[in-house]
Amino acid sequence: MKIKLDYGKEGLWVEVPGENLTKILSMKKTASIKNPMEKVQQSLDSPIASPSLAQLAKGKKTAFL
Repeated sequence: MKIKLDYGKEGLWVEVPGENLTKILSMKKTASIKNPMEKVQQSLDSPIASPSLAQLAKGKKTAFL
């Protein structure tokens, strides 16, 4: 089966043998982010299931363990 992968500007067509293909997954369409920089800052300030980057960095001198 030929499937198109979202790759680069044009996409990439690849041939996948039918016996190797379980299903084709696709992403749901979502609205674009109006202010990406603000969204990145919000994500760094309030990450999911993790302390914030500021909390993780507090008292550290480097990014290494």
